[in-house]
Amino acid sequence: PRPKNDAACRHRLLARGDSHQITLCSCGSIHLTVRNVTLRLTPEEFAGMASSVSRAAGELLQDAPAVTDGWLN
Repeated sequence: PRPKNDAACRHRLLARGDSHQITLCSCGSIHLTVRNVTLRLTPEEFAGMASSVSRAAGELLQDAPAVTDGWLN
C-alpha cells in the first residue's frame, strides 16, 4: 500500500533520457515521467507498457509505409 503522504516516499532512479525518467518508489510503484506528466504504475503495468513501447518502436524502425497502413480510426 502507498503511504498517505507522498513526501514519505523515496525514489531510486532506474533510467533517464532527455525528456523522461523512470524511478522505483519505496512504496513499490514505478513512476514514469515524460516532461511534466507522471504515470504511477505497478511493476506488472510498467512491464506491459514497456513491451508495447518496444513493439511500437520496432514498427517505427521498419519501412514508413508499413506504419501508415495501421492507422487507427
